[in-house]
Amino acid sequence: MGDWDLSPVTWKAVLEELKEIQLFRGIYDAKNGNEHYMYGISTVMEVIANKANDEEFENEFLHNMELSEERAGRK
Repeated sequence: MGDWDLSPVTWKAVLEELKEIQLFRGIYDAKNGNEHYMYGISTVMEVIANKANDEEFENEFLHNMELSEERAGRK
């Protein structure tokens, strides 16, 4: 896949760096934010997580989204 043909170790490093930002872990201002936007972020992050062989990321992201929505009183 050209320049994107990186090792799982490299993808893991990218994933860990991105996870330093709450938004990329599914934590967001659900009161003023948009869950559809978050699903778009989730899709990109899941591709990275799959390449990093991280099987738990998707569940963590969705759990964090759910908690964000509960804090905002949306669930």
